Amino acid sequence: MTLEKIFNAGLYLLLLTPLIYLPQLAWAGTVAKTVYFQVLVAVLAAIYIFLAIFSEAYRPKLTAISGALLVLLLILFVASFLGVDWPRSFWSTVDRQSGLFLWLHLAAFFLMLKSANLNWQKFFTAAVLVSALAAIAAVFLPTLDRFSGTLGNPLFVAYYLVPNVFLALWLAFAFTAKGSRRWLFLAIAGGEILLILIIGSRGAALGLIAGFLVLAFLKHRSHYFLPLLAGLIIAGLFFGFNLERLAPEKIFRDAQPRLINWQIILEAFLEKPFLGWGWENYFHAFNQHYQPQLLQYGETETRFDRPHNLLLEFLVTSGLAGLLLYLILLFFVWRRALLVSPYLAALVSAYFIQNLLAFDTINNYLTFFALMAFL
Repeated sequence: MTLEKIFNAGLYLLLLTPLIYLPQLAWAGTVAKTVYFQVLVAVLAAIYIFLAIFSEAYRPKLTAISGALLVLLLILFVASFLGVDWPRSFWSTVDRQSGLFLWLHLAAFFLMLKSANLNWQKFFTAAVLVSALAAIAAVFLPTLDRFSGTLGNPLFVAYYLVPNVFLALWLAFAFTAKGSRRWLFLAIAGGEILLILIIGSRGAALGLIAGFLVLAFLKHRSHYFLPLLAGLIIAGLFFGFNLERLAPEKIFRDAQPRLINWQIILEAFLEKPFLGWGWENYFHAFNQHYQPQLLQYGETETRFDRPHNLLLEFLVTSGLAGLLLYLILLFFVWRRALLVSPYLAALVSAYFIQNLLAFDTINNYLTFFALMAFL
């Protein structure tokens, strides 16, 4: 086997990250995945450097997306170095594992994918099949939290599946898959949509609905009806499955801690508006501007290490500079996705909307960075 084939095989092995799970660990859904991903990326990076030295085809080429990603990474490092807790910014915490050390590996993952000679249809097919296995594990794997599977949290499962729904639809239609292959992708998309609705994540459901509405808008006039109908059906099923959680008094009570948290975010942002508190340091911003009335909504509402909104997370932890670069990166990705396929533009739209009520994990990063490399 040639070095190029070993390198490509290693990139496929990285797709297995969401399935890595060691129940013996305290944070079984996070630690094992991150260690697996980072070790394998480090090994592949050594191979990649060797290939890039002897083959010009493997040397990085600057694009709008890669340039924006590089500048964003630099801003995160500067903001973190000047922030309140550099070790936490770089290493993160045991339960999150999403510090700058992970971002360096994600950047290397992006660079290697961008430079590799891959069959992207097969690569994303493998990614969708892994997502289907993760969904099956979420249903059948016995865990403390129902539907958490190998990801450790049912919400993480829902957020991971949303972009894979649109990848499956893209593979079903954009590559003119026929017969059993098309039906396989459609079955995966349908099953994952059903699981997302059963889990009942509002962020994931809103992302799905937004994605299908964007898809309906982008399709030609003769083809808009089906994605529009799908979006309406998903909205109806979500409301049907979650009537109790969507009662006005329930929504009002659930919204109060978020509103107080947003007040904390505003105060923290005004204290450090340009470069923020440093990546992963919302924990410190929250504690410094803590509002005691949060306790009346339960002890769990008194410990926030994330704003549960990715835009606000960038705003607080990397300031206006980080948020602006992140939005520029998203714009470049969405614009390029729009040129390739409306399904991919819908994917980016769904990803953006769901992250207004969520935060990224290594599972979502894997999909998004792979998509950026493809585009």
